[in-house]
Amino acid sequence: MSNETQLQNDSESLGRPTVNRETKSDVFTDFFSIPKNMFQLYRDLHPEDTTATIDDVKLVTLTNVLVDNMYNDLGFRVGDRLIILVEHQSTWTENIVVRIFLYVAQTIKDYIDEQKLNLYSGKRVKLPKPEAYVVYTGDKSSCPEVMSLNDLFWDGDENYTVDVRVKVIRDGKKGGAINQYVVFTQIHAEQVKIHGKTLKAIKETIRICKERNVLKEYLESRESEVMTIMNSLFDQEVIFERYVNEERQNAREEGREEARAEFRKREAELKEEAEKAAEKAAEKAAERTSREMAIEYAKDLLTDLGLSLDAVAKYSRLPLSDVEKLAKSLGK
Repeated sequence: MSNETQLQNDSESLGRPTVNRETKSDVFTDFFSIPKNMFQLYRDLHPEDTTATIDDVKLVTLTNVLVDNMYNDLGFRVGDRLIILVEHQSTWTENIVVRIFLYVAQTIKDYIDEQKLNLYSGKRVKLPKPEAYVVYTGDKSSCPEVMSLNDLFWDGDENYTVDVRVKVIRDGKKGGAINQYVVFTQIHAEQVKIHGKTLKAIKETIRICKERNVLKEYLESRESEVMTIMNSLFDQEVIFERYVNEERQNAREEGREEARAEFRKREAELKEEAEKAAEKAAEKAAERTSREMAIEYAKDLLTDLGLSLDAVAKYSRLPLSDVEKLAKSLGK
């Protein structure tokens, strides 16, 4: 069992809702929210559709659907024909089917409101057909190709007609958008094992992916944003791990049952504190890392490529005066 999975299990055993530890999930949402990438994803899922264009695809990703501000990773509509919901998971959980059930309901409701459809009319309204997918990038050796809400939670009762079926994608079409994202997650995991949750791991992930033509265009155009996203979530993970380790120690010292009881009493307060700490860390990281990464980038340009000061200032987006000071400190 990985440390990440153990932390997840420990947190759930104490009744603690987890913070977002899915570094790759945010990159997933950012990457596939770009219209060109979203359209490529649709073409990977429906290669038989040769008439759809990028203009037919509209982003409908939900935000703040559930009470604890959960949201779905990606939702888009293709004309008035299809609604496609795609979630990314690195930790296996069958509960994703329940969440997708809620996402489907909310997305269709939003469509009804947008189109001003009258559900009380005698005429049947026309709705786009929903499709749901999970892109699973974890290490579970076997998982079903399709998950069914009815089968998993109501024993496949034939008399119970409510159901949602979710297709599971492990690799995707070779060279396609999903496949490239899966390879990105694998490279990222390898670099975290080598360098830990550090800026070095992020930079190496991006460098290797660009060398191997994995998400290359996206990473070249949004490298600074990707580094900020990933580094900010690293900070959140550190906060989360410290929190779980502290609670684990308390459970040992006080007795697990007593710790659980005390934890339940303080759950709302601890949840609020942890979320505020994560938000502050993310804000602080975003402010700090953008300049730090620009300086690191400028150093690389000066030492490795030997570019002119004007060129370094242009590509790093630092003031020329800062680049001049940096070059002087490096003896350039």
